[in-house]
Amino acid sequence: MSDEIPPTQIAEDAIGKITRVETKPLISRNLADFGTPGVWVEVEPNIAEEMGAFEETAVTAADAEDDDGN
Repeated sequence: MSDEIPPTQIAEDAIGKITRVETKPLISRNLADFGTPGVWVEVEPNIAEEMGAFEETAVTAADAEDDDGN
């Protein structure tokens, strides 16, 4: 039997000394997973737009012409 600690456990002498824990997210394409901590949901651009992921901030040509250089 080995005295090594499995990577999923924290050694007792390390408790209180850990300052950062890195995790990798689970990537899903199922919208039912949206909002689940640790899960990134990949969606098609058109669906992301419907969900409000993009905000258009560009000005129109008319707005730029009305600006008078200010």
